[in-house]
Amino acid sequence: ATAPAPPKFDAIIVAGGGIDGSGLPLPWVRPRLAAALNRSSETEYFLALSRGTTHEPPPLDMNAFPIAEEQTSTNYLVQRGIDRKRILQDTWSLDTIGNAAFARLMHAEPRRWKKLLVVTSDWHMARTRAIFDWIFSLPPQPSPPFELEYHESPADMPDYVLQARVRREAESLAALQTTTIPRVTDLVGLHQYI
Repeated sequence: ATAPAPPKFDAIIVAGGGIDGSGLPLPWVRPRLAAALNRSSETEYFLALSRGTTHEPPPLDMNAFPIAEEQTSTNYLVQRGIDRKRILQDTWSLDTIGNAAFARLMHAEPRRWKKLLVVTSDWHMARTRAIFDWIFSLPPQPSPPFELEYHESPADMPDYVLQARVRREAESLAALQTTTIPRVTDLVGLHQYI
């Protein structure tokens, strides 16, 4: 008998995106998690991103403790049959740059991951891809270097909200490409920036 083929990816990285007042993933986060679930046979691990956001305070549980975004994503995956041992969490970052830095430095490098699939919403993908490609290409590079692939999930929000998000994402990406990315050219620079 032949041994089963190894999974295509070392990890599927699922971008956060917020939680509602009851501590559940927001409507546009659920398609990201569903897309990750649909590809569960292709990966060894899942990495649920984001402690929360700087834009608003987190909802509180019944004991008045903050509900962490990455925990709600983990719960979603576990409730749909993913073994908790296959799910790792970003318990630190509060934005997409932090997500990528944490994913690389706290998970991918120590675990010697090489092949990663990053999942996020279609409206969030251009900026996410630019950030992950930048962070994961900064020297010093491991050998062999990282291989990143991307998967877009559909937007699940009203049109007027989507248009505002698309505009804000484009403005943020333009600013990032003209200011931050050209200035931060290695991991030492990233450490100073963060």
